[in-house]
Amino acid sequence: MYICFMQAARAIRVYEGVKDLMNKEQKGFVTPRVFNSFAQIAQLNVFHEMFDDVITAKKLRAQGVDSSDGTSAYNEALENLEFFRVEEKVKNGVLPVNMYKLIGMRKDTSNPLNRVPFEIIRNSNDAAHVLGSNLSTPTDEYPVAVVTNSIELFPTTITSAIMSYYRLPGCVLENGSFDDRAPFVSATVSVGYSEGAVGPTGHRNFMLPRAYESELVYEVAKLIGVRLDDQGVTAFATQEEANK
Repeated sequence: MYICFMQAARAIRVYEGVKDLMNKEQKGFVTPRVFNSFAQIAQLNVFHEMFDDVITAKKLRAQGVDSSDGTSAYNEALENLEFFRVEEKVKNGVLPVNMYKLIGMRKDTSNPLNRVPFEIIRNSNDAAHVLGSNLSTPTDEYPVAVVTNSIELFPTTITSAIMSYYRLPGCVLENGSFDDRAPFVSATVSVGYSEGAVGPTGHRNFMLPRAYESELVYEVAKLIGVRLDDQGVTAFATQEEANK
């Protein structure tokens, strides 16, 4: 079980923000059911933008216009992604179901100083060349991991490894633990499409830093605008986001 030590974006705060935004645009009441139907899509949109932020900040650094102190855009972008970094023991077979992007792999040893990295091969053709060559045959000192839609570790005497990867966002439960389910706000009554007030407990918070709450509000609002086929709502949310 992974525990969240960073302040996560609270689902109830994002929901209230979406309601306020829609009321400002006079588009009616947003029910928890409607909000929940868009919560994970909005989270994934922001999640992908976080990786784009790293690329943009890296370009700024290369151009010499990024600060080197605590205000560095590049450092901040990388720190935000640490929210999703996972280190996990893996074996030959299936990749972790929540893996989004592989960072690296190292040998699974009891000695923390013996961090022997795997060479990672990502397609079967390259793997065939490496494994079939006498010059590049994997050894315990130079192991190889073939990572496609599964994991194969070489030499075959190695049965497990430590994988570092960025996970797909799920939710943060009220006890601070990570969960693969989507963010969710609970309602006190739910009969068909008629819902009562938002419940005091049972919410599943977003697996994003709290600093992204406003972006989540605008993303959900834009998605609602698309569903309503109302370009005014989408444009309004986009403009509010630009002005924040």
